Amino acid sequence: MQFFDEYGREDEWDRVVFDTAPTGHTLRLLGLPDVLSESLSTAAKLQGQVHQMVDSARSMVFGPAAFFRSDRDADEIETLRNRMERVAALVRDSERTDFRVVLIPETLAIEETRQLVERLRSFDISVETLVVNRVVEEVATDCGRCRARQARHEQNINRIESEFPDFSIQVVPELDGEAYGRPALEQLADEIAI
Repeated sequence: MQFFDEYGREDEWDRVVFDTAPTGHTLRLLGLPDVLSESLSTAAKLQGQVHQMVDSARSMVFGPAAFFRSDRDADEIETLRNRMERVAALVRDSERTDFRVVLIPETLAIEETRQLVERLRSFDISVETLVVNRVVEEVATDCGRCRARQARHEQNINRIESEFPDFSIQVVPELDGEAYGRPALEQLADEIAI
């Protein structure tokens, strides 16, 4: 596949992870291959029509020499369109692609996740795992606000489990700091079942 041609050999990686932006951006990203493929097909048709008009005008002015031109643009459009079709097929291939939705244990995030899962399924993208991130599991202080947050998280995890019964639910505890850099990512990787 073209992705591996550009970023390494296919057998070089166990997993390729795309960390996408929030829901709206993810849905636009997932729709992009289809939109681009359709747009590029239209562009190729229009390009053909424009070339015919230009060729007609050139032949009137220059005669037979007018027909020497490169089809490089058409080839590039077709190459990009084919690549987008392969990306769309890969994302929809449940044997090769595992799409996991990450959410935090808050009410709005749960609602947004429900909508995202519905939209992903409308794109024929299989979703079987939810990763509940930044969960407060233990509170070691007498902080009432901290205990309330922990209780809310526990209640929302129960809600997630009941509202998404067919999903594997993975809980990732809140880290002390921001999940940035290799050590933090390695710690997170230990928490997420693959």
